[in-house]
Amino acid sequence: MRQEELKRNPTSSFQGGGGLSDLVGSLGWKGMGILILLCILATIIYSVFFQ
Repeated sequence: MRQEELKRNPTSSFQGGGGLSDLVGSLGWKGMGILILLCILATIIYSVFFQ
């Protein structure tokens, strides 16, 4: 139901929030996995260089 609403009115997520569920829905599971990996790598690199 949410997907159909987004297809009809793609700007509604910006007006009403939507949050993480809209982000995950638009990226898919592969995109979300890559995003999580990037966050973990950025945390590790930050901790190595700024200790």
